[in-house]
Amino acid sequence: MAREPSGAAASFSAAVVAAAASVIAVSVVAAEPWAGGLPLPQMAAVVALGLLVRALPLEVGHGTRRLVLAQSGTVIVAATLLLPAPLALLAFALVTVVATPLRSPAGARLVAASGTIVAVGLGLGAAVLLAAVLGGLAGQVLGALVGALVALVAHHSARLGHLALHGVAVPRGQRFAMLLPRPLLYLASLAVGVALGLLGRLGDVALLAATLVAAALYVLLWESRRMVGAERRTRLLFDATVALQDATSRQEVEAITARTAAALLGCRHAAVEDAPSPTGLQAVLHGGGRARWIVVRPDLAEAERVREARDVPLLEALAGVAATALDNVALRAELRRAARHDPLTGVLNRGAGDEALREAVARGRRDGVGFAVCFVDLDDFKRVNDRYGHLSGDEVLRTVAARLREQVREVDHVARLGGDEFLVVLHAAETEAQARAAAGKLATVLASPVETREGAILVDVSIGSAVWPTHGDDLDALLRHADGAMYADKAEPRHADAAGLEEAS
Repeated sequence: MAREPSGAAASFSAAVVAAAASVIAVSVVAAEPWAGGLPLPQMAAVVALGLLVRALPLEVGHGTRRLVLAQSGTVIVAATLLLPAPLALLAFALVTVVATPLRSPAGARLVAASGTIVAVGLGLGAAVLLAAVLGGLAGQVLGALVGALVALVAHHSARLGHLALHGVAVPRGQRFAMLLPRPLLYLASLAVGVALGLLGRLGDVALLAATLVAAALYVLLWESRRMVGAERRTRLLFDATVALQDATSRQEVEAITARTAAALLGCRHAAVEDAPSPTGLQAVLHGGGRARWIVVRPDLAEAERVREARDVPLLEALAGVAATALDNVALRAELRRAARHDPLTGVLNRGAGDEALREAVARGRRDGVGFAVCFVDLDDFKRVNDRYGHLSGDEVLRTVAARLREQVREVDHVARLGGDEFLVVLHAAETEAQARAAAGKLATVLASPVETREGAILVDVSIGSAVWPTHGDDLDALLRHADGAMYADKAEPRHADAAGLEEAS
């Protein structure tokens, strides 16, 4: 995470601004000999082309970015070849100050413009020195190319220092990518600058024609990259929609959403969070029964990215797709639960209970461990419905199921077989003694009166148990033994009245 600007960062920014002011002052003094005859067409061409290049940021990767000086190679080389170095620096300073985003804080605009001016000043100085050493037109061209590269490296080095002062360490493998996001693009930019500078020396008409051609090339390049970016974003949203349709959990939906949001905006940090964030771009995500937020936080290393008006709509479109995916995940989970659970009591239904028994037998045969099965039957439960009504009877069934569920472990199973019969699978009971103890514990818990809207109802239960493989190696034999044990228990004297039911006082 980036830290707040430190004292060192503030000092660094002040030094950059002071250096830029010094460079401009020296340029103004040096430009005095041309005060009576400024090369206005050349100045106008450089400024116009520079503003055009800055106004049309190219899309690189999945986000719109200003390529710092990468797109400005044309302007630097052309200015070096067409204008004296002081005037070239003044022209570029004008472009930089005007083109710095006005929505940025004033201090940030000043520092950004000053850093660019200092870098270009260093590049122009290198170009002048090399041209003086080599001499001739070839020396001027080579000096202009080297000066543009020096300006780019100087600007990049200053940016890395600025990030370091703010606590952002750029990985070594990413530094060259920050320097030249598109090397071929920069080389082409330099070549266009050389052509513009040489043609501009032929006269004002040739300069105007060359400037218009260079401007047209940049407009076409910008439009083509914009179309490629739009296609990329459409593909990202389409791929995300397909992936989200196949997602099976909330975590998977959130991971796909965060990954797609980061790719759409060309940033590394994106997440789906439970609360809105005070920083970063975000969009609310309504799905799965509650609200979440897609939050994208560009760090300082991604500060060259331009915040576009489409960014939030893109996140909102993604949020809509993700919300549908979350609703589908919740719906599928509810359908799976409904297919396996009894709608009245919430425990497993008969089919899921049979499946749990088969899995227990398979596990026992594989691992050589036993388990117990208990049949639980509510004695003469029909009398409850007849005397207290079906709503009270439903309350009794729900309470009995809840008590059974509370007495077993997470790995054990409780199922309603139908009516007033329940099945309990106990993986920890491997002997007859353990099974009888577990059955006795369940009987004690179920002996407590059940509070209903009609009053407290005392329900008598019969429980029969069987142990695998002691009482049968297959399910039929095991269940027959448990069923027989339950009926034997039912024949024992009960604590209730003759019908097995009484209203508790």
